[in-house]
Formats: sequence, C-alpha cells, structure tokens
Amino acid sequence: MGIGPSENSRIPVYLRIQSAIREAIENGSYKPGSKLPSEPDLSRHFSTTRATVTHALQALVFEGLIERRQGIGTFVVPSSVCTDVDTNMLGYFERDMQRRGQVITYDVLQFQQAPKTPVAARKLRLSDDDPLYYIVRLRRLQGKPLAVEERYVSSLTAACLTKEMLTTSPVQPLLERVLGKPLSHIANVVRAALPTPAIAAILDIPEEEPVLLREHTIFNDKRNPVLWGKTYYRKEYQIEYSTGDSIVQTFLHK
Repeated sequence: MGIGPSENSRIPVYLRIQSAIREAIENGSYKPGSKLPSEPDLSRHFSTTRATVTHALQALVFEGLIERRQGIGTFVVPSSVCTDVDTNMLGYFERDMQRRGQVITYDVLQFQQAPKTPVAARKLRLSDDDPLYYIVRLRRLQGKPLAVEERYVSSLTAACLTKEMLTTSPVQPLLERVLGKPLSHIANVVRAALPTPAIAAILDIPEEEPVLLREHTIFNDKRNPVLWGKTYYRKEYQIEYSTGDSIVQTFLHK
C-alpha cells in the first residue's frame, strides 16, 4: 500500500493516518498526482472506521496535500511552484500600511511548547531532543482580522521571545532584534486554499471561502532556519515580494 501505520497506540488513529500519509508523500511512496488507497482500504489497513478515515483525509485536504475528486478517488496534489525570495525589506507589508496611516495590531492566541511534528522538525532541522514551540497570532488591520499566523520555532529561539514582544512587532524584525543578527532570506510558497474551521472562525469568514496561504521558512545570517510556518490571509488582501528591481504581486480578488 505504501503507507505504514504508526506503532504508537497512544496517538489517536486519525492523527496516525495523517502522519502516515504525510510521510508517504514526503518520502516519495506517493508522488504528486498519484491516487491514494480508497477509504475502505485505509479503514481496513488501520483497523478503524471509515468515518475516522474520512475525518483524517479531510484535514489533509485543508492542508493542501491531497484533493478529493467526486466519484474518482483521492489524489496527491501536484507539486507547487516554489520560489526562494531574497528580500532586503523585512516586514514590508506592515511598514507600507503604517506609511498609509493604517494601524496593524496582533492578538497572540498561543505561544507554548508543542508536540513535535515531522514536517516542522524537518523544516527547522531539529534534533530528536530539541523541543518545538508553537506561535499563533491574529494580525488585524484597522481593528479588522487580516491574517492568522501559525509559526514554529526551536526552544532556543522561543527563549528569546515573550508574549508581550509578539503583540507589538512583525516577526521578521523581531527575530533580527532578539537574535542580534540580520536574517538572510525567506523561502516562500504561496497558493490558494480552503481554511480549516478554526482558521475560518478566527478570520470571521465562511469555511467555504478561500484564503491566500503563504508557507514560509525564515533563515538567519548563516542560512539556518529559525522559523517555519503558515500565514492565512483573507482573500481581499495581497502580498508583494521584492526581488531585485521587480515586484511580484500575488493576490485573490474579492
């Protein structure tokens, strides 16, 4: 089948299914565009109910890893086009809004140690014994929800941060300040996605309304990752990336 069930029985079955499918996609057992086993096959393989399998797969759909095709099956989403953006203007959006006289504020919803996920550990190049910390912020523009930031950092980076700091600053200049060194670049993947129910509730939008999703890794001056995460933007906003003398605009229209 290409998917090996986790042997940790303390982890809920739906999380084991998600982890196994993610790992199979990451290691190439299931390539972009390939078809996953059917829900009945997965339920037998993991000795669980079809409803549990459906629940597990739906979360992977929300993450953009797989897609459901009515009457055909479930497929691995084709690979996204990734760009590695070198930028000298960190926190560009926030500074641009401030120049226009608009106010950006941050609500820190979570800042705590989190269970280590394979993807976050790999993105941050963490060792097995290095704790992982999880940051969730709601970014507001003129008091209205603009974006939800989900970020992961190592324990060393988390030790330099406080909740108060996270309520007052864009994350890139904040990292430069607390780490005492400039950041080198940010690797970005930008695509349209459907929000999870939790993200939709925070952004105050319907669950069926698309969002602009930016997955990003921030690197320090030695080109080591210091933060990995995702930011979910309401569809009426746009992001500008400066690459040399050109500007690439990625947006979704109202």
